[in-house]
Order: sequence, then structure tokens, then C-alpha cells
Amino acid sequence: PAPTSAQAAPTAAAVLAAAPAAQPAAPDMLDPVYPTEAGVYLVTEAKGKAPTFQMVEPTPFVLAKTGGLVGSLKGVATAGIASADKKAVIRGATAVAATTEKTPSFIFVWDNAPAGANPAGLTFGGIQRPNEFSLIAMDVVPNGREAILYATNSWGSQTGAQGAKGTYDLLFARIKAGVYRVNLKNALTAGEYCFVALGKDVASTTRLWDFTVR
Repeated sequence: PAPTSAQAAPTAAAVLAAAPAAQPAAPDMLDPVYPTEAGVYLVTEAKGKAPTFQMVEPTPFVLAKTGGLVGSLKGVATAGIASADKKAVIRGATAVAATTEKTPSFIFVWDNAPAGANPAGLTFGGIQRPNEFSLIAMDVVPNGREAILYATNSWGSQTGAQGAKGTYDLLFARIKAGVYRVNLKNALTAGEYCFVALGKDVASTTRLWDFTVR
């Protein structure tokens, strides 16, 4: 039967007001929220959980010279021809950032800087892509740690760490603008390691990003 005047049909506004409020969609726990602060991050992943990110703090180093042949094939091929190796020397027997993962993954986040920004004020200086970095094994010495960076000899110059001993091949994937994932091609053993980027102006490089594998 039609409603009486005392039982008038509810208005559309009244129906909407009485309806339960819409609930926000639950976030996807497996969808990572990537860091926004520029830097290098160790990735920790567990089944059924979103990954977490541990910042690998930059460490200043002293650039020093050491004699002897570099341990690369190119160095060995010189068969004793004089060479000069450079090494980065830092304090402390071990890095703060640590992982037990033998094939760790990393996230590199670049500064969201305007075009033409002074590289001196940026986290990675003038480095624009992660493929300009090398991953190098470090030696523990009495006063800290050191890593061979590059070598020069009569056959030319190996600019950057790629030509030095103890370097590891890396794989890069762009996640979004300014954010990259970096994976290793081969497993690491327990020890000390660092990321470093070296260009033609080696003297301008003053920092590396160090971590330890336990």
C-alpha cells in the first residue's frame, strides 16, 4: 500500500545519509613504498610481506696510491710493466649497514633536483645512472678498510673501478624516474663491500657506500 502522510517515503538525501560510509581500499601489503630520500638502500624481503629498506650511509674516504700490479686480467697482461693502483681508505673494521643475504638487492634513489642543479649539492654528485657505479670487495687492514679503485699502466688507463680486482657484475632495472633496483649476477661471500662511482676526475670522488655481508 502507498505510504500515508505520517509514513512518507524517505527522500534520496535521507537514504544517502543513513548509508554506511565507504571504507578505503585496503593497501596491498606486497606493493612496496619506495624511499623518497636520495641514497642507497639495502632491500630485505620476506615471503608474504612488503620489502623493507635499510639506508646505506655514505662514507668519506681518503684516496691513496699503492704499488704493484692490479689483480685484473689487463694488469696481469702487463707482465711486470710498472703500474700505479689507487685505493680508497676508510676507518672502521666493518660497515654499519649489514645483511646475511649473499645476493642482496639494492635501491638507488636520486635527488629530485631541477635541471642545472649544482652537482656538489647532490647525493651522487654528477652521477646520473647506477651503471656508473661499481661494487668492490674491501680488505680489512689494521686501521680500517681499503679497496682498489683503478689502475694505470703503459697500456692505457682503466678509469673507474670496473678494471680493478674484487669487482662484481651488477644488473640494473628502472622502477620509476630517479629510482633504480640493483641486483648482483653472482653471490657474495661474507666480507666488506662498497659501491663507488669514479669518472675521469677521480680526485673529485670523496665518498663510497659501504656494507657488510655476514
